[in-house]
Formats: sequence, structure tokens, C-alpha cells
Amino acid sequence: MTTRTIEVPEDLYLQLEQRAHAAAQSVDTVVRQTLAQSLPPTPEPDLPQAVQDELAAMTHLSDEAPQHHE
Repeated sequence: MTTRTIEVPEDLYLQLEQRAHAAAQSVDTVVRQTLAQSLPPTPEPDLPQAVQDELAAMTHLSDEAPQHHE
């Protein structure tokens, strides 16, 4: 595991502390879990680059169904 230092606004850190306390976990654990849940999955490394790029672009699409306008 790599150690990194980041700066976060005080109100964000307080939210992380509250979640950690409520879950009986460390702030570090809550930050790791939150980051892991927020990031899209990493594509398989043996996929062609074009497919990896297309999958990465899809992470920015909305989950809402397209609507037809007449």
C-alpha cells in the first residue's frame, strides 16, 4: 500500500470522520472505500486500447433512459 497526503476541506473531513465513527472504522478505511466505490472499474489489460477507451468514455454517460422528443 502507498501512503499519500491530500488536502481536503474541513467540512469534507468532518463528514468522513462522522461516517467512520458511525461505521466503527478508521477515516483511512472510509476514504479508501469511498474512492474505490467512486471510480469506474479498471478494464482488463488485455483488451485492445480502442475498447478500453470506449469503456472509459461510457463512464460519463447517464443511466437515464433516452427520451424521444417529437
